[in-house]
Amino acid sequence: MRSTDSSYSRYLEAKRTVDDRSLDLRVWQRLVTLAAGLGRTLEVLELGAGTGSMVARLQASDLPIARYVAVERDPCNVAVLRGRAGDDAEVVEADLFPWLEQAMEQGRSFDLVVACAVL
Repeated sequence: MRSTDSSYSRYLEAKRTVDDRSLDLRVWQRLVTLAAGLGRTLEVLELGAGTGSMVARLQASDLPIARYVAVERDPCNVAVLRGRAGDDAEVVEADLFPWLEQAMEQGRSFDLVVACAVL
């Protein structure tokens, strides 16, 4: 759904605390443990990043992130996401599947792909 106003962005922001409580902490801790065992920083891709609630969690975590790329198609969400992700992140306003196809053609790769409620 591509919105023309900020109502969907407001909805995503309103349910953020519910999303925080919905995370499986065992899975999250396992991710942190596995990432620490790699001995290097991670290349992270988030598909359907919304307003950036996951990037905020990633930034507050112990995950060693070298590069964060967020793909989001809703321009209202992208505006909020850019502010939240910061200058070091790559925020892309694009439809998911054409962007993925282009990224694969370019040989881009990532260690972790985050895609909450994308499909």
